[in-house]
Order: sequence, then structure tokens, then C-alpha cells
Amino acid sequence: MSYFFPNSKNLITSAYISVLFLYAIFFNLSYASNLIAKNSYSLITAVMNNDLTKIKKFAKLPYFNVNEQDANGYTALNLAASLGNIDAIKELAKFSKISANLQNENGISPLMGATMNGNIDAIKELAKFPNIDVNLQNKNGISALMAAAIDGNAEIIKELAKLPNINVNLQNNGSFTALRLATNLGNIDAIKELAKLPNINGNLQNKDGVTVLMAAAYDGNIYVIKELAKISNINVNLQDKDGITALMLAAVVGNVDTIKKLAKFKNINPHINSASGKTALDYTKNKATRKCLKKFFKL
Repeated sequence: MSYFFPNSKNLITSAYISVLFLYAIFFNLSYASNLIAKNSYSLITAVMNNDLTKIKKFAKLPYFNVNEQDANGYTALNLAASLGNIDAIKELAKFSKISANLQNENGISPLMGATMNGNIDAIKELAKFPNIDVNLQNKNGISALMAAAIDGNAEIIKELAKLPNINVNLQNNGSFTALRLATNLGNIDAIKELAKLPNINGNLQNKDGVTVLMAAAYDGNIYVIKELAKISNINVNLQDKDGITALMLAAVVGNVDTIKKLAKFKNINPHINSASGKTALDYTKNKATRKCLKKFFKL
């Protein structure tokens, strides 16, 4: 009642709100609704406090902008996803014009935020949003799938793989894919899940021509190599910009176990020449490595 019959103490407040309503009627209804809301209790604050009652009240405000971003570019949904506030996400999903794809100042979307914080239930709820884009990338080119690969979270990789139009072969700013990132970190469970994906490409090369198999061979990670071997049509003979193959790298570092693993790949060619005209045998630095190459490749 004080809004309509102000006393001396609230006269200024009442006049202010009246002006806002008049402005809304004649000029911009959505701006007024949001300005009134911000003067009391923001939607982002309600999400931080998991205050479902307040969130529901915001939903009733006419022309309320549910996609408003704070100083760091976070929307209410982005924050709810990062915090894993499932009930808040469900309530926000009821706002008719909510966008699940807005990114903060670092390019992190709600789906990325949920992934980076390991909130698998939040991911399941976000998957229900229409037109959600699983392929968005942050400022470093990291996608939600890449974030899951970095964390080695196989369960989240499974969930993300269910989303429509997922591009499992996206490359970040360093031209690394999710598979390459998991390989570099030795995240075996993540590699196992990624290797199962029907469209996974194990032959993509970064700007230097390095493949996941080359990276694993150089690191001497035989468990990663074993999983990579399960990817159909993986090409063990690819060469980087210097003409170096995975086998040559294994020879350079002198890793006998890696050479044995690579020898199991079909069609592996130990006679390939690098840009300098050397074969894998030419790159060996010790007798054990040389002996291993000769034995397994009958050189």
C-alpha cells in the first residue's frame, strides 16, 4: 500500500518506483523490470544462496532478463551450473527466454563450468535445454569435452558424448584435441572413453605435425599406446613436419617397451625416411634399442 499512498518517509522511494513504471510503459519494460529487481535482490544472488523461492519470484516479473550477466560475464545459469545447484538449474529452465550458451569473460559456458567442476548432475540437467551448444570453446579454445579429458573424467565424457552435434575432434588454440590432451596427461580412463566414440580421429596433427601416437611414443607411455591402438584406422606411419614417425621417436628416446608396442600395429613401416633421410634404426642411441628394432622388424 505504501507504493500508492506514500508517507513522508517513503515518498522518494515511491516516486522513484512510479517513474520507473511509467518509463516501462512508454519506453522499455524489460529494463524497468531488471532495474527494480536489482534494487532489492539479484537473481545471481538468489542462485548463489540456492534460494528457490526468490528465483520463482523473478520468473513472475514481466520482461525480466534472465540472461543478465554480472561484471565477470556470469549469468545465473552459468553460476548455478558451476556450483552444481541442481534445483536452481531446474527453476531457471522454466524461464522462457533463458539461454544455456552465454559465456563469461573467459569464454566459459554453463556446460563448461559444470564440467570443470565435475558436476555431472548439472550436465544432465543442462542437456535438457533446447539448442545447447556442447562445442563452445573458451578463450584458450578449450571445449567442455576437452575439459573432461584434462580432468580424466570418463563419466562426464560419456554424458557429453550424448549431446547432439558434438564435435569430438575440435582443436584448441594449440591445435590439441581432447584425445591429445588426455594422452599428454596419461589419463587412461578418458582415453578409453574417447577411443569408443564413433567419429574420433586419432590421426589429427597439431601445427607441428605431431599426432597423439607420436606424443605417447615420445613419453614412453605404453598403456596409452595400447588404448590408442584400439582406434580404428589409426595411422602409425604418419610423419611430423620433420618427417619423424612414432617409431623414430621411440628409437630416439631408447624405449624398448614402446618399440615392442608399436611393432604390434598393422602396416607399421620401419623403413620410412625422415626429412634428413634417416630411418628409425638410424636414430637409435644404444645397443638395446638397436637390437630390439632389428629383432621385431627383422632389419
